Amino acid sequence: MAVHNTPEERKLIQLIGQMPFSAEQKKSWTDTIREHGLNEELAEEMRQKLVEIPEGEDEPAKARRARLAIELTRLVKQWRLSQQSRHFNKR
Repeated sequence: MAVHNTPEERKLIQLIGQMPFSAEQKKSWTDTIREHGLNEELAEEMRQKLVEIPEGEDEPAKARRARLAIELTRLVKQWRLSQQSRHFNKR
């Protein structure tokens, strides 16, 4: 069953489209977020894949990866804050 995605999750789906990975990997991540929402394990998996620099990658590609990693970190922090905020209000 699909969940209602938060604005942070929708922005993250857009960011995944810009990542330098295979189409299958991107589709897998976006489908997971659309169907089940973001979770800590998925966020960590994306971060790990993004910071692994393949052998022989040129400097512009490394800089692009660094910018994407920064943006990913920012979106995950916003997502965490919104999740905590939502759970705090339910108390």
